[in-house]
Amino acid sequence: MRKLLLYIFFLFYALSPVIAQKYPNISISVDKNNILKSGGEAIVTVKLSKKNNSNNQTQVNVSYSTNGTGSQNYDFKLIPPVYYKGFGKNETSFSFTVKGVYQQYGSSNVNLVISLSNIRNAQLSGSKSVTINISDDNVVDNIAPVFQNPQADISADASGVYCGEIVTYNYPTATDNIEAFSGTLAGYSYLGEYNDHTYYYSNASVTAPVAMQNASDVGGHLLTITSEGENDFINNRVGNIWIGFNDLLNEDTFEWVTGEWSDYTNWSGGEPNDYSSGEDYAEMYSYGTWNDLAGTNSRRYVVEFQAAIVVQTEGLPSGSLFPVGTTTNTFVATDNAGNTATHSFDVTVADVSPPEITRLLANYYDGIGFTDYKETIEIDELNYSWGYGAPESTLVGNDQFSVRFTGSVKAEQAGTYTFYTTSDDGVRLWVDGQLIVDQWNDHGTTIHKGTISLSEAQITPIVLEYYENGGGAVVKLEWEGPGLNKQFVQTNGTGVCKDISVDLSTTGSYILTVDKVDPGYVDACGIASRTLSKTNFTCNDSGDNSVKYTVTDVNGNSSECEINVEITGTPDNTLSLGGDELCFGQEANVTIYGSESGVSYSLYNGSVQLGVAEEGTGTDLIMIIPKTELNLGDNTIRVKAIRGACELNLQNTATVKVNPKPSPKGVYHN
Repeated sequence: MRKLLLYIFFLFYALSPVIAQKYPNISISVDKNNILKSGGEAIVTVKLSKKNNSNNQTQVNVSYSTNGTGSQNYDFKLIPPVYYKGFGKNETSFSFTVKGVYQQYGSSNVNLVISLSNIRNAQLSGSKSVTINISDDNVVDNIAPVFQNPQADISADASGVYCGEIVTYNYPTATDNIEAFSGTLAGYSYLGEYNDHTYYYSNASVTAPVAMQNASDVGGHLLTITSEGENDFINNRVGNIWIGFNDLLNEDTFEWVTGEWSDYTNWSGGEPNDYSSGEDYAEMYSYGTWNDLAGTNSRRYVVEFQAAIVVQTEGLPSGSLFPVGTTTNTFVATDNAGNTATHSFDVTVADVSPPEITRLLANYYDGIGFTDYKETIEIDELNYSWGYGAPESTLVGNDQFSVRFTGSVKAEQAGTYTFYTTSDDGVRLWVDGQLIVDQWNDHGTTIHKGTISLSEAQITPIVLEYYENGGGAVVKLEWEGPGLNKQFVQTNGTGVCKDISVDLSTTGSYILTVDKVDPGYVDACGIASRTLSKTNFTCNDSGDNSVKYTVTDVNGNSSECEINVEITGTPDNTLSLGGDELCFGQEANVTIYGSESGVSYSLYNGSVQLGVAEEGTGTDLIMIIPKTELNLGDNTIRVKAIRGACELNLQNTATVKVNPKPSPKGVYHN
């Protein structure tokens, strides 16, 4: 028995290295032992010497400790954080990054110890830990932010509806070498990170001005929301809170506290409404929509931190109406150390639309954003109250549609004119290219107004945009001014160039002006000139006269149309004449075929009037030339016709031939 026990002991002792060697070795290493807090990075790797071929998974815990002066997410980040790892059968390593984080009040020197523990089914090879020194570089951050998506220059043609074009572009974003604050903040709960921004939820409720100041004091700013995704991210984590949106500088124009611009809003229906006066701040309800509120109320709030803030300093926001010409858009990115980077691009809009004859048109779209064009309807008057029913177009529904009305008005007198919109819901009005009513929001039936100065006889383009979201639907446009009682805007154009007929019987001449024939040409950018190829007319222009009317806009585009100017009230100078042949000493006759009643006719041989003037009879008129007023041979007789102030020579002439008297025959006697 004793020998058997000794044999078993010997066998176990001899085979133990073999048994131990069936598990792989595990080790930990780091590529850098010293990194800077201002974004320095070290890669930590945990590695197996070989695959674990046993049925027992290799497992290990990873722990982190510092020298007591630093903390995770304040002085350093783990990307991704790893606290436990179970190796798959084909896995032999994993890595993660330790990144230094600079905070104004952070520790200047942190020793981070990363250790392996609770190793199962593997043998430790070498040290179980590595140490990384994360130190403040003591160098002022002078590295500017970097724009990540610079916008290229944009070219667009104006559609002709406006003197410009609505242009959208991608807002530039910027990153920085120093990330947004993500450490512990006393009095706040960390909500997390969204698009490299970090968010902290206050424990206390305060007034809006105090919330703004508190956010600034800790190095951040009151929450700004620039997308639906960001709104949802915050809404899922908080209750009613203040947000950094207010109209303190310009009533009814809400702006973000950072100066950032965004076309995203999420107002509750009917908001903002300044209900109790002084509602100059904004809150987010617990269900995510916004409301304007007096700042004296108390709410919790969210402080937002970001590495760099991008503000537009020049140009127009995306989605704006860019005027014809070149608009330079400049964005400045500023990091928390005050370093800045600038990005600029141009939006160039060309006017390629000539003036056009205006009519009052309604262009219908499905949806409230003019995205799905349906049809255009010519209308007589902008006066609609559809209630809960369908609009004039049968191609859109009762709700969720938009209409762009285009037309013109003509001011008979110079002065200031007031335009009134009545709408339910949103409405915008441009007159002569100027936005004078801007109420692009849901509201009940409400009257808004705007004023503009117009010149005498000025034909001015108008554009009214309207959308119906839900409920009742109303849109009306009225105007009033010098010599004009308040009335609905009606169609102002005939749609065609206008011919004209002028009677010169009393004046003998006429000067044609453009206002007599203009059918209502307008141009969104303005008319530079209106010219006629012929303006002065006399009795010699009797009948039809073709005149070219040219309208040129301020950018050189032109339209033309042919106008017929009919001159009436003149004698008919195309009448035919009949001459005569006679012997010298006899009276002659000239016949005017189809003479006109009311016209006086005179005969002339050269500059000498022959006989007396006679009135037309409406039939053939035979006029007598005395025998003493003609010369031997052919006499060319012209006829002068007079009707009222018009005196014309007939185009045709008559020939009167005078032969000499024959000699008498002699009598001879033988």
